[in-house]
Amino acid sequence: MSKLRFDGFDLLLVLGLLGLFLLLAASSLRPAKFGDQLIHTDAKRLAAVFRGAASWREATFTLAPGPVLYYAIPYAAVRPGSPDEAYWRAGFAFTIFAMAAALLILRRAGALAGGEAAGRAAAAMALLLPFAVYYSYGNSAEPLSYIGACVLGYGWARNRSGHAAGARGRWPTVPVMCAGLLLLLLARPTAILVIPLMLASAFVLWRFRATMESRREAVNISYAALAAALVVAGVSLGVAALPRNRIVSSQHDNFYQTVFQGCFQFRKEPFDWRHWTKDVRVGSVDYADWLRTREALLAQAASTGVPYWRLRPAWVLGDFEQHPVLHLRMSAIRLLALHVWRVNSLLPADFRFAGMGGRFWFYAFHLVVNGANCLLLGICLRFFWRNRQNLATLWMLWAPWLALAVFHSMLYVEARYLFASLPGLYLAAALALSPARAESAARRQAAGNAEAVECGRPLTSA
Repeated sequence: MSKLRFDGFDLLLVLGLLGLFLLLAASSLRPAKFGDQLIHTDAKRLAAVFRGAASWREATFTLAPGPVLYYAIPYAAVRPGSPDEAYWRAGFAFTIFAMAAALLILRRAGALAGGEAAGRAAAAMALLLPFAVYYSYGNSAEPLSYIGACVLGYGWARNRSGHAAGARGRWPTVPVMCAGLLLLLLARPTAILVIPLMLASAFVLWRFRATMESRREAVNISYAALAAALVVAGVSLGVAALPRNRIVSSQHDNFYQTVFQGCFQFRKEPFDWRHWTKDVRVGSVDYADWLRTREALLAQAASTGVPYWRLRPAWVLGDFEQHPVLHLRMSAIRLLALHVWRVNSLLPADFRFAGMGGRFWFYAFHLVVNGANCLLLGICLRFFWRNRQNLATLWMLWAPWLALAVFHSMLYVEARYLFASLPGLYLAAALALSPARAESAARRQAAGNAEAVECGRPLTSA
């Protein structure tokens, strides 16, 4: 399965994926079409630039630049001035194709890492827990971050299985890892902790394993992580240098806006896990306190002349200093809430799925989905514990999950923020469920490399 040819199981995967898209199309389970509208608005402007209908000075990147570039590709096929529905359809069609490609890439990553059974298992889990289908209905950062994680998983599997060595050198694999990492970080910058986790894994492989294979693996990880870090830094500086006309909020402002909300999330209501919107949080004390504090800061800005965007960071930092224990408690609750999947854009009474509808089926659906997710997490945690001596070489399976969980638990959470960690968890669970195949593949690889070294040939490559 290391070859990229399309086979019968791939066809079943694609048909299954399309079937899930049709099933959700007939239901009420859908995120907001354009998320918070900022990515959609920026992508429309960039698409107009691509078509020659606008100048580069009009292009804006209010949030992460990756999704803007991603959606600008299908948006460029839409005539400027068309209704938003036309843009959504173009973006949705493009994402269906991209998610199908990501599913096939995920299968190949599993096959490289643990054999054909592991590849099929990883792809099957991605279908049985169809979060990728759900989030594809919204033009947001989630689809691109997931696609990037699948590409990164494939690069990891190539690197770990020895495909980076040989006559073609390390570069066929390092660019794949780097590309996947860039797609992930440019769509979900809050996964930035993946880079130090990769470098720490590379250090362990180089320093404490000290074999030819582990050092080759460490070097490739380091190249990919450092190259991605440089590109991300360059993109960030470039975005910061763009003219600020028409921009609603800068990256800095958006960060503190999110953290400001997080200062009230689970503050007085630790078990109110509703989405942070006015329509959903009716009667919420924490939401009311947030609004009241926001209005007070706006009034202070009007009376003192100090901009609101300067008052808000000062308030946030002061709150962390004054209430450190409270924020630790809130972080613990966020960490738990982050792993509970919820359909936030839908009231229980409006639930409709596969002929079922109403409040009872709304909660029953969430019970089944979260039960399956807990099972997945349990399998992965058990796998990580049993392979704790090899976590450095398994970095792709846990690093995105840990990076996103740590970052968001400290600030503000929505379950969708962990979406990009799912490909790694699928691969971990697939390897856990097919250990015999994985161990057999590893033994065959090790034997092949040992024979190559004895004969003076390059290590195994694909």
